Amino acid sequence: MLSKIKLRIKNNAVMLFIAVQMILFMFAFMHAGKIFYAQKVKKESERVNEIGIQIVNKIEKDIGMNISAIELMEYYFIEDKAISLEKFNSTAKYYMEKLPNIVYVQHKNKDTVTDMVYPIEGNENLIGRSLIERAEVEKAVEEAIRERKVTVNDPYDLKYIDREIKGLVIRCPIFKNGDFEGFLVCVMDLDVYLHDTLKAYLRNYNITIYDSEGRLFYENGMEHSNPAYEQKIQIENHEWSIKVSGSKIGMDIVHRNMIFHAIAAAALFVLFLAMQLKIMNKNKNISELKRLRKELQRKEERYTRAVDGVNDVIWEFDIENEEFFISDNWTRITGRSIDVRGNLLEQLKEQLHPADIKNSLKVFRDAKYGRADSYSHDFRVSHALGGYKWMHIRGQSYRDELGAVIKVAGSIADITKKKESEEYVRYIAKHDELTGLLNRRSGIEALESNIDLETDCAVIFVDIDNFKRINDTLGHGFGDNILVQISIRFKELGSRFRQVTLSRFGGDEFLFIVYDLLDKECKLGDICNMILDEIRHPFNIDGKHIYITASMGIAVYPDDGEDKITLLKNADAAMYSAKETGKNRYQFFNSTIGEEISRKADIEINLRHAVELGEFELHYQPQHSLKDDAITGFEALLRWENAQLGRVSPLEFIKVAEETGQIIEIGRWVFEEALEKVKQMCNSSSECKKIGINISATELEEESFVDNIKAKIAKYGVDFSKNIEIEITENVLMKDFERNSKILSELSTMGFKIALDDFGTGYSSFSYLQSLPVDTLKIDKAFIDNINVSEKGTSIVEGIIRLAHSMKMNVIAEGVEDKDKLEFLKRAGCDIVQGYYYSKPMKEDELESYIEMNN
Repeated sequence: MLSKIKLRIKNNAVMLFIAVQMILFMFAFMHAGKIFYAQKVKKESERVNEIGIQIVNKIEKDIGMNISAIELMEYYFIEDKAISLEKFNSTAKYYMEKLPNIVYVQHKNKDTVTDMVYPIEGNENLIGRSLIERAEVEKAVEEAIRERKVTVNDPYDLKYIDREIKGLVIRCPIFKNGDFEGFLVCVMDLDVYLHDTLKAYLRNYNITIYDSEGRLFYENGMEHSNPAYEQKIQIENHEWSIKVSGSKIGMDIVHRNMIFHAIAAAALFVLFLAMQLKIMNKNKNISELKRLRKELQRKEERYTRAVDGVNDVIWEFDIENEEFFISDNWTRITGRSIDVRGNLLEQLKEQLHPADIKNSLKVFRDAKYGRADSYSHDFRVSHALGGYKWMHIRGQSYRDELGAVIKVAGSIADITKKKESEEYVRYIAKHDELTGLLNRRSGIEALESNIDLETDCAVIFVDIDNFKRINDTLGHGFGDNILVQISIRFKELGSRFRQVTLSRFGGDEFLFIVYDLLDKECKLGDICNMILDEIRHPFNIDGKHIYITASMGIAVYPDDGEDKITLLKNADAAMYSAKETGKNRYQFFNSTIGEEISRKADIEINLRHAVELGEFELHYQPQHSLKDDAITGFEALLRWENAQLGRVSPLEFIKVAEETGQIIEIGRWVFEEALEKVKQMCNSSSECKKIGINISATELEEESFVDNIKAKIAKYGVDFSKNIEIEITENVLMKDFERNSKILSELSTMGFKIALDDFGTGYSSFSYLQSLPVDTLKIDKAFIDNINVSEKGTSIVEGIIRLAHSMKMNVIAEGVEDKDKLEFLKRAGCDIVQGYYYSKPMKEDELESYIEMNN
């Protein structure tokens, strides 16, 4: 009986022991499960954070590259007076091939109307469309102009070809000399870009992106789960929001796995108890099992992060245990390794660029000691094969319940290509793409900086003589090669002087800025002579020896101007003075040139309204036949009398009108006035007479020149084949011989008579006369004045008359002022004369009486 009681007590004690173990096991299992789940959630949170950081970095970087590209295109428009469609297309094509998901690039003029777009295929409907079409666009346009900065809109729907797209529009305003000139616009297909960028993450992560107004514009259609990463994306003037979380399905799998593990654990525990009943003296050290399990989980976390990092470097610093981990991508990118058991700071000091050590270590210490919860930083690290790689580190600090930092972790990306691209953009912004010299803007900035320091300096403005002829005859590629070789010589010359800045000012113009002047004229004269010597040596281009010259103008600060605009204007004026006095020389600015500039400015200002105010008047000089002394026609000569300037010589105002382009409006007025006069003469009792009209080179260069003449003839209905003679000088003709000869042929076919004016003062090449539809040669007054003065002068006039007659042309002698010259011209066989011997140019109201008197 006693033994039964003892056995019952023993069994009860065993059952009680088993029950206590079961209770403890259940409590331990639930606690372990909670820890396990928390670890899974924590690991998922860290992974989601890293993915979110990668996505934010990628979007900011790619859109930033597109912004940098459109800013670079802006420099072309600022530097070029009028960028060509070909240049725009080639530049836009380059960036569309290099940068992500650009749909098209536009240029809009100062009225915000599209005049260029690349690619044109499929985008033809954009040409002529205004930028201001909707409220949010108008707001962005106004902000860009007001702030003078690039703006990026929130995404909105755009119609592109045959589909709707979510468009991201980047706008860059163009300002020249402080004036708004238009926009460069870059449009990204945000749907395609985000799909391509995020497709690697969409299977395992839920992603939503909101614009700056909180509107959802991207989601992958799945519900978010916790934990989720939320971060701001800085897009120029907007701040978007992104939310990233792991797949909800993945977390459901974790829950199911926990249930399965619980059942399996219970079964194992039952088996364990059964074995424990048999072997009571054996026990497991549960605390050691937990420690090993935790260590295994920690290593598993590190391994997962390293694999998920893909191209980026994943790193972690466990502050509690003084343990450092970095993925193998560090070695792949830098060619160097880091001994995680060694002195980390010393190794970083060896590998970092000396200029980045101090700042990089400060960022690291701020994170380690809790002075910053998150951070990002750029630094350079040496590569094993030489040189440096640019790296961008992003990281975050993790704290315990008391707020102490226990771990810092994050990713490191290789941004070398991005930095190189930014450096290239900065270089292009300051340098000329063809020659590598400083560009116009940088040259002006250098001059402005020196003026701010109030130290003596001088501007030497260099212009290559007759460079346009090289481009026209040998091609622009040939001309570019010459400019490159000139730049090489100028660079070498500039290196001989300690205080010289050299820039390409535009086209075939260069700018030397010389500092620290002592003996100004002596030093500057020496430099200019050296420049002339460099230019005089022949250039060997494609086996051809090319000889060129240059003209230079010099303005000295502060004597010739106290600001950059005045100095450059005066140096430019001095350069033109050097050209007018023979080229291949230099000219210092002086008061006479200054007076000429002021006079030209006054003429230019008053010319603008001269036609409108009726200040022009045509005078007519008669032309007489030497056979019967009859009037054959008149030459129309332009006269101008201004209220402020008085009567202005044609030698003055015609030149200014041609330089400013105002000659086109004036020429149209002259042509219409002459036609009106012809019509009056033909409709009156007076006999119809021919009127000669002078045409300038600028007028011939206008694309609509012939069409305008046709329109005027149609309006007046004049029998122009008998009554209008087009006069053109040799020099004008030869500026673009091939094009101008085609225009003259077209005019001749229409019935106009063609006269070659001032023959003998230009090229005097008899060969080109054979291919031109010239009816009349006009001998310049300079040759007529030499008749009976020198034997050579007399022979020249006789030779011109014989040449013209042999080619079936009439000859008009200009400037005949006395009877002796008249008689000589009769004997030489000249056809027609005009000059003071018969009459000075007369006003319109004197014509009819003159005609009647000479009939």
